[in-house]
Amino acid sequence: MASKYDRLTQHLNSISSNVREVTITFKELEGILGFVLPKSAVEYRQWWENPKESKGRSQAQAWIEAGFKVDSVRLQKPGGWASFIRK
Repeated sequence: MASKYDRLTQHLNSISSNVREVTITFKELEGILGFVLPKSAVEYRQWWENPKESKGRSQAQAWIEAGFKVDSVRLQKPGGWASFIRK
C-alpha cells in the first residue's frame, strides 16, 4: 500500500551510499513530499522517533525502509530540520 511519505523513501534511496548523514530542512522536506508537514512534525519531537516497530507510523517507515534513522531534529518553523544517518 502506498504511503504519502513514499517520496521521502525514494529521496533517501537516491542518496549515494558513500553519504552517511544527510540533513534536510523542513522546507526542503515539504518540497520532496509535495505537501506541508503536519503540525505535530514541527511541534513534537516524538513525531521523529525511530520506533522498533514502524507499523502505523508511515513517516518513520519511510526513513527506516531507506536504511536511515533520525539522528537529531530541530523543531522550529521556519528553520527546522531533521538529520538522518544510515543504520
